[in-house]
Amino acid sequence: MNKRIDKFGDPFGPFDLNDFKKWMEHQHDAKAKPNMVGIQVESKIPYKKLISRMDVQEGDLEEVAKEFKKNGGTITEVNGHHFLVENEKGNFFIHRMYVQRD
Repeated sequence: MNKRIDKFGDPFGPFDLNDFKKWMEHQHDAKAKPNMVGIQVESKIPYKKLISRMDVQEGDLEEVAKEFKKNGGTITEVNGHHFLVENEKGNFFIHRMYVQRD
């Protein structure tokens, strides 16, 4: 008989659904992204394209875009593939592919 089976027990022993559920509760979701809130980001795209990709929630579009292009901003919320980014002039949603860490 295999020494590993003798030492650790039969790997194909009885299956307990409750034990499996408890085990799954403690497993890390491989698709989960790290918490991005609070991270400083900057634009990866030119100003004109930035204006067309921003969904401004608060503030004037051009002022918010200029401030973001010049000084970047901070992620305050993550909604799927979009970040809510805040800067001194306002805040806006933008797809994550258009920003990079500062």
